[in-house]
Amino acid sequence: MKLVIWQNTYSLQWDGTYHFALESYPMIQDWELEKIADFCNYERMNHREPQIICKDQVIVTKINQYLKHNNRKPPFTPSHKKVASTYDVSGKAVYGDWLSHTCTVETAIAVFKSGKLLSAVKAFNRPAEELVKDSRNAAGDPADYFNYVMLGWSNTTSGYRLAMERLIGHLPNDRELNELFIPGVSFHFSYEEVLAQEHYLFDGYHPAKVKNHLPL
Repeated sequence: MKLVIWQNTYSLQWDGTYHFALESYPMIQDWELEKIADFCNYERMNHREPQIICKDQVIVTKINQYLKHNNRKPPFTPSHKKVASTYDVSGKAVYGDWLSHTCTVETAIAVFKSGKLLSAVKAFNRPAEELVKDSRNAAGDPADYFNYVMLGWSNTTSGYRLAMERLIGHLPNDRELNELFIPGVSFHFSYEEVLAQEHYLFDGYHPAKVKNHLPL
């Protein structure tokens, strides 16, 4: 996967590219270097060689110098929550004490019955190699992502948008995110308790994820 440093107020993974926003471009901070390194380590763990791209070669040099001295092993637990932060609509780095997973009401009913959140592979009982080709994989996520339960920060709304996307089968437009919006159901977990899960992992993009399943 490519990692492209861009001048924007948010970061985004889409179609094989990780568009990475710096908090104070062109300055790159230690927590951002750690986050990029964890992403690179996760990619290599899954046999993908990341490619770092930026118009500012000074930034690329700093990243490459940092990577030379970074060989962390899974689960790549962040040294601080900010390393796992995401950006809000104003471009501010957001993190907290709680993580969440948001889904449709139909999926939530199944979660309550089983007592656990399931990865897509477990929930649909289909191999990751099939799911990666599914039309619902609009973002073009790699196959290994489907083996995990993905978690976001509880104080953000991105999960509700994703649940709406899953419900209607396409990227929601402004009207579907406002007057036609159908709320999903969020399950919240202590960040520290998620870190203690046996199959917890940080991939340098999602705040946290857990392989196969996550008990309520």
